Amino acid sequence: MHPTQPIAATADDLAWLTGRWLGGDGADRLEEVWIAPHAGTLPGMFRWHRNGQPRFYELMSVEPEGSGLVCRIKHFDPGLRGWQEKTAAQPHQPGDEFRYSRA
Repeated sequence: MHPTQPIAATADDLAWLTGRWLGGDGADRLEEVWIAPHAGTLPGMFRWHRNGQPRFYELMSVEPEGSGLVCRIKHFDPGLRGWQEKTAAQPHQPGDEFRYSRA
């Protein structure tokens, strides 16, 4: 079940995410990097390569909203062509598609 409302937490509560995380399966290499929380936000980036070629990138931001946090994501093709409208971001719906380990 995915949260439909902001979670009751602060960016500092998620500081354990800080660092570089690697995952993948076969020809896929997944990498996610989270920057230490500052000013109530936790920014990150993701990249996915298949057979040594970039598939797409994500820019992520965990930020306060109301009394909790939300995570928003913008997706980009190679060449940084955005998937979402320029002024829109996709709310993150956490999934369990891939497993990561700290690099």
